[in-house]
Amino acid sequence: CTEILLCKINNLERPRMCSSFARLGQYYCLSRLLEICLLILMAATAAQQEPKKAFYKCTDLTPDLCDLDVEQGSVMVRGIPVVYWQYTSDKSHQSSSSLLPIIAIHGGPSFTHHYMLPLQQQACRGRPIVFYDQAGCGASLPKNTTHFKLDDYPWLLDPNYYAQDELPALLQHFGWTKDGSFHIIANSWGTMLTQLYAIAANTDHQEVLPASMVLSGPLSDSVAYIQAQWDPVDGNLGTLPTYIQSRIHALQDAQAWDSSEYQALDAVLTTHFTLRTAPAPDCWKASQEGVNLDVYSAMQGPSEFGMAGVLGDFNTTSQLPSIRQPVLLTHGRYDTMRPSIVQTIQDQLPHVERVMLLRSGHVSMIDEAGLMNDYVADFFERVENGHFRGKQVQNTTMTASIDVLQESFLNKFLSRSVMFLSTTLLLALGIGYLFGNRQQSRRQQYELVA
Repeated sequence: CTEILLCKINNLERPRMCSSFARLGQYYCLSRLLEICLLILMAATAAQQEPKKAFYKCTDLTPDLCDLDVEQGSVMVRGIPVVYWQYTSDKSHQSSSSLLPIIAIHGGPSFTHHYMLPLQQQACRGRPIVFYDQAGCGASLPKNTTHFKLDDYPWLLDPNYYAQDELPALLQHFGWTKDGSFHIIANSWGTMLTQLYAIAANTDHQEVLPASMVLSGPLSDSVAYIQAQWDPVDGNLGTLPTYIQSRIHALQDAQAWDSSEYQALDAVLTTHFTLRTAPAPDCWKASQEGVNLDVYSAMQGPSEFGMAGVLGDFNTTSQLPSIRQPVLLTHGRYDTMRPSIVQTIQDQLPHVERVMLLRSGHVSMIDEAGLMNDYVADFFERVENGHFRGKQVQNTTMTASIDVLQESFLNKFLSRSVMFLSTTLLLALGIGYLFGNRQQSRRQQYELVA
């Protein structure tokens, strides 16, 4: 192509040959140009289709993992196969008769189980653990359905379906049909359906009672949950710079959920309050890819900073005293579930303990995978051994809101403070004693002179 251009520019002595050469070259150049354009188009298409790989893996951030066996299966519930994954280890096989299994209930709604996978470490400690995708998301989609239509499955917008149909079907499938034969770990929306299940099981006794429950990032009142986020003192949104608050309100008023500004705010605030492990690891990305946005939006509402869908008036607070099983409440210091929301639940439950993880957002099982697993394992062990201590300390707020280092620092600070106060008091008494004797001596001298 360059030679053709030079031929025309230099006007060679053989113009006829140059002209013939140029005509032949033009076809060649055109074919090459089309080939290059096709390659560019193919590369661009491949780049769009290729998923972005995560920098971090959840297996890497979860300590003390072991080789695990994974059994995948499904349970048909109202025409939809609810897919599950059961994790076991050699240790859990050996101790299956003594350590109770766990069923893990993910949040969302409709966010898939993947982000909870750091809790598979419980299987390495000897407890089988089952994860599952709730109907309509992830792997739990209707068979032979290319395009999922929510109108064909309206019960997926009913919280009671997940608590009274889906969860009981899974428990029945695994043969966990006796009271106290399993534990529950739930997060976020999963804690809401767990409350519905436990309340029904304790009141009408038609469902199997769990041995205990871990409710991570829990809420029992949707209205109070949103109000707490906007609290000017303790709220995660209410303590943002005022300009950012005004922009969030403006976008909500304009219903600009799809705007680039709203999406950018959502992405940034997610790393502040939801998942603080950023860039997000692979298990979180897998849940994002498997989410059913139709179900999520209909139940949560279009805004991440409000709750206007089916769950907008959810409230089980007054019914929580009926739950008689031991409950461990866990939440992060930066959690979207503010301390007042967790405190309300704690005040209503008769047998409860509470832990706050200082480096976590809403997803403590990723942000502090090791510590979260330690708390869960310790709680289950004490429940099964009859050493649950929540009842005795319920009114004193047994909140493990500081980790081991902070507890050590606090103990040292308190002990040194006591020593300082004691020394100061003794010194004051000594000075007072000496001063008193001196005054008494002076008074005696005065009286003698008089």
